[in-house]
Amino acid sequence: MNKEKEESRVLWIFLVGWCCFLAMIPLTLAKVLYPNLPNPDSTKLPKSTPWHWPWR
Repeated sequence: MNKEKEESRVLWIFLVGWCCFLAMIPLTLAKVLYPNLPNPDSTKLPKSTPWHWPWR
């Protein structure tokens, strides 16, 4: 029972990490490929908002 619990926890952590990794790929690609891409919301939002960070 204990071993199964440990394996499921490792699998869960791996899945969460993989999802985060997949979510980071498009952001990183956009930053690398389009460094000068203007943020469409940059005029409406202050620069300290989290929505602005990936495009900085």
